[in-house]
Amino acid sequence: MSGPIEWVEVEGLLIAAGARVIEGRRSRVWLERNGEVETFHRPRREKEAKRYLELPMWHGYRTRRLTATRRTGIVVTSRALRYRVERVRLPDVSVHEIPVGREMGIDLRLGLDIVRMAPDTEIDGAIAFSQDQDLAEVAREVRDIARSADRWLKVVSAFPYGANASVKRGIDRTDWFRMDRGFYDVCLDPRDCRPRR
Repeated sequence: MSGPIEWVEVEGLLIAAGARVIEGRRSRVWLERNGEVETFHRPRREKEAKRYLELPMWHGYRTRRLTATRRTGIVVTSRALRYRVERVRLPDVSVHEIPVGREMGIDLRLGLDIVRMAPDTEIDGAIAFSQDQDLAEVAREVRDIARSADRWLKVVSAFPYGANASVKRGIDRTDWFRMDRGFYDVCLDPRDCRPRR
């Protein structure tokens, strides 16, 4: 995260994720979720959370997950998260503004890699775990490459599908692979990448 973040945004994010706030003495506050409790010190005078309060667990988790993936031989590209404040409506109908991290440029990187590898017969197909419609142009370009090289190339859009899915369609001009919850759960990496305490 490049800039400071206000404590109320950190607390709001955790509450939106299902955490329960337990007030302590003075500035101490506990946040409990699913039986796990974390202790924080809420800033009293200044609004901004200290750097160490900016959810280091998630930074550590993400770093360890990417490292574990790289060690399997998979080429991993990551970008710094960019935060934007979004309004979230909770089940109790209250509305909170929380910072939401987005990794920008990854779909563009994915598209460039697919188009770069397609002419050199490095790939016969590509599976994009994405629903970003900007990748429809990649699919069209791959189809043109296949036609001009007189060979078979396929782009597949794989995405979560089910009653709770917010988007029910894949990338245009691709084959769609709908992942139901059972298939998705089987694909999850069982390794615990949370940082050690």
